[in-house]
Amino acid sequence: MESLKSCGAIVFRCLESKKVYSEKLEVLLVRYGQHHWGFPKGHVEGSESDEDTALREIKEETGLDVVLDTSFRKVTNYKNRGGRLKWNVFFVGEPKSPNSPPVPQLSEVSDAKWFDAFAVESLVTFPGDYELYLEALEHYCSFPK
Repeated sequence: MESLKSCGAIVFRCLESKKVYSEKLEVLLVRYGQHHWGFPKGHVEGSESDEDTALREIKEETGLDVVLDTSFRKVTNYKNRGGRLKWNVFFVGEPKSPNSPPVPQLSEVSDAKWFDAFAVESLVTFPGDYELYLEALEHYCSFPK
């Protein structure tokens, strides 16, 4: 059976001069449908690299240009409702313009917002997403700027 591959990023913005565990740290989430909040991602097209796919999908879903930190690369997988194996590749990212609001492309997602980085546990609903998020958060806060 054919598998599917998506790429995206956990995008953080820090509204202070340093990346720290503080209330000034936010994460970008997109809403798929009416219930599920998650990280921007989408399917690889043609011979795109994982990085190019992530950048394109983030831009398509949120209107934001980001810089990826490819030293954080995590792969998750699960079987979708149709029984097909789904692979997701995630990076960590930062917006090129931190003060820019996301503008959701409604043909892709139903919403996109910045959230307090320490208040998202109840929002992300796919199995394993919160554990992935915690790894990304630790990486982001410990990686030199």
